[in-house]
Amino acid sequence: MTNVRPSVPVEEQSRSSLGSRPYLLLLPVLVPLSGVLTLIVESSGRMPAEEPMDSTDVIWLIMYTVAAATGAVILSHVPRHRVGLAQLLFGLLGGFAVAFYGISVLLANAAAMSAAAVGEGVAAAAVTSGFLLLPASILLFPTGELPSRRWRPLAWLMGLGVVIGSFASFV
Repeated sequence: MTNVRPSVPVEEQSRSSLGSRPYLLLLPVLVPLSGVLTLIVESSGRMPAEEPMDSTDVIWLIMYTVAAATGAVILSHVPRHRVGLAQLLFGLLGGFAVAFYGISVLLANAAAMSAAAVGEGVAAAAVTSGFLLLPASILLFPTGELPSRRWRPLAWLMGLGVVIGSFASFV
């Protein structure tokens, strides 16, 4: 049998229309800024010719921004809500992956090849961990809690998948 906790009415959860933590709404702004950084790197002529930024990358940035904004709004109204945290992390990790890729291209010269490789590894790990967080947010939807205790092994397996997948992508 599932333990049901009494919920707090929405009126008591937030004090204003922006919620109790409006500063969280500034975090999604970082995602499009990472795209601007990568666009500046591309316009400088240092981006590899085989991987120019195109409309697909812009669509991904929009998706990351929307996910980060959704998570920030949820967390500003209901602190420590796991679905909001998963959405915010997905958006921010995707945006930071774009930024790390742009930085790794800037560092890609003979003197800093190892730094560029680390930057690309961090970008790959960020994207992988972000995509592995999506099933977690579906599992925790809508309350931010697992449906029952029986789902704990799956949640631990998903967490292990995030760690192994991110490490494998980095390597």
